Amino acid sequence: MAYFEFKINNELCKKFRQEQLKVTQQEVAEELDYSQENISAFENGRNGNVIIFMWYVKNGLFDYYSINDICGGV
Repeated sequence: MAYFEFKINNELCKKFRQEQLKVTQQEVAEELDYSQENISAFENGRNGNVIIFMWYVKNGLFDYYSINDICGGV
């Protein structure tokens, strides 16, 4: 099984949520069945939850930012 490790630019995820999607952390949390604290931790780099990251991708993150912007040149 392959294992990949990379650093997500969580600040851009937060900016995307606020400026493009115009939704709150609570709304994201409810859609994913997580707590708002989990979403906050992700956006502040304290949580690397891939399911949360994939929510941003599913909602168009890469329409606004490149993979280099989000994953630091991976």
